[in-house]
Amino acid sequence: MSKHFKRFAIALIEAHDKRPGTDLLDFGPKEQAAMVVERLTRFDATVPLTPVTSTVVKLGGFGAARVRFTSAADSYLLLSDVADSIGWPLQRAVEWAHKDYGQGLREQRMLDERRDDGLLGWECMRGVLDLRVSTVIEDPTAKPDADGRRWSFGGDWLISHDRVPSLLMSTPMADVFLDRERRS
Repeated sequence: MSKHFKRFAIALIEAHDKRPGTDLLDFGPKEQAAMVVERLTRFDATVPLTPVTSTVVKLGGFGAARVRFTSAADSYLLLSDVADSIGWPLQRAVEWAHKDYGQGLREQRMLDERRDDGLLGWECMRGVLDLRVSTVIEDPTAKPDADGRRWSFGGDWLISHDRVPSLLMSTPMADVFLDRERRS
């Protein structure tokens, strides 16, 4: 599996390095690819992942995105693929992922306390995985830095397919998405 993770990580970092208006931050491509491999390997230890090459899922009528991995319970998409497909700036999608992760952590903590067995669980922590890709993205809505440039932090995450509705509800298209869901 690590060979696939390594190929995936290298391709991911190369794609971010080539994204218009995006620069790698903090580490070079090799170091960032190594961090992605490490994150996938750790996640794979609790949620065994299987690489997928040709499956695409619809995103609530706003496009489609490639499934990158599956587990026994879910399929995982790349956040940047989803953001690009729905036309939402990646930096806003990354903000959503951080919030979703925090909510999952709070829910997991409550479950662990209710279970009262002294163990820490993972069941609420499988929806999003920060791949630790570190980028800055040109952002005309951001406050200017000391040099007058406007940047936001970016990155990339794996998100489970079941988290897509939550992401869509955080976008400017939320009303359209809700209307479509009500009619279906």
